[in-house]
Amino acid sequence: WSPLIHMGMVFVLHVNASVTALSETTGVFAWSFNSTDLAGGCTAYLTTIICSGYTTIRKFDAVNGNVLASFDMPPTSGFGASLFGKPIVHNGIVYFGTWNGFVYALDASTMTQLWIQNLGATNGIAAPATMWGDDVVVGTLSGMVGALNGATNAVLGSYQTPGIGPYTGGTIYGIQTGIVVSGNVALVSTSVI
Repeated sequence: WSPLIHMGMVFVLHVNASVTALSETTGVFAWSFNSTDLAGGCTAYLTTIICSGYTTIRKFDAVNGNVLASFDMPPTSGFGASLFGKPIVHNGIVYFGTWNGFVYALDASTMTQLWIQNLGATNGIAAPATMWGDDVVVGTLSGMVGALNGATNAVLGSYQTPGIGPYTGGTIYGIQTGIVVSGNVALVSTSVI
């Protein structure tokens, strides 16, 4: 996981499911939060950081580490609703995908659910979502790329990547914002394994 630098602090998410904050200039320890499920990554939002875990997303005060709000995933069997990618924030909305192929939108202030959408993927979403304007773009483990309206959750379209060698689809672990060619066309760069 890459460290996050925000508000003069460096935030490090550890494999042992904790997040630690250090001074950016001196490296002095500021605070730490230990959990059993922090795993996906952290993103900055105003004076806070939002970190995802396998079953919970927490919003922390960036300065003192107090948990300001959280969202618990609905219970499912196995890894169903687990989160693996870090959340993203756009226009006050937190977006993230889950292992069972759902995309969620939360109010970044309260961490309450705004909407949920199933893309009909045969496998889950392990990479962080990305924004294309106000639309959410996600890639699934089955090789599908899907786009949703960020405000209404309407599915704008999806594309199944072609087979790679003997595989059908591919595993998309990362989507990077594309280059807009015209008003409705973008090139999307992926890492297919």
